[in-house]
Amino acid sequence: MRDCPSQRILTIEGTGRSGRIYTAEVRLGTLTEKGIVRMLQRLAASHLTPDQIIAASLPQNAMGYRPLLEPKISGTQISVGVMPSYVATVSPGEGEDMALRPSVKPPAPRRWF
Repeated sequence: MRDCPSQRILTIEGTGRSGRIYTAEVRLGTLTEKGIVRMLQRLAASHLTPDQIIAASLPQNAMGYRPLLEPKISGTQISVGVMPSYVATVSPGEGEDMALRPSVKPPAPRRWF
């Protein structure tokens, strides 16, 4: 995928009990940080039961909430999932620092009812 040495790449890896279960590379800039989180959440959710997906989708302060799809964001990577887990890591281009923007907590969502 690296056509030019200075091109920054986002590496996505899925890891399960038996080791690596998935790997892919995407050009950095193709997805926003929010898009990366959503992609990793979708990959991790594919291994959950419907009940686990519902529990992970509840508000954090709701009874029954489980943080199964909660993203963990550091300066260089974003991870989602428990086992298996999916991690997106930025590889730097030549002479560049390796970092993702820090996550900003979004405002509380509006209630539909």
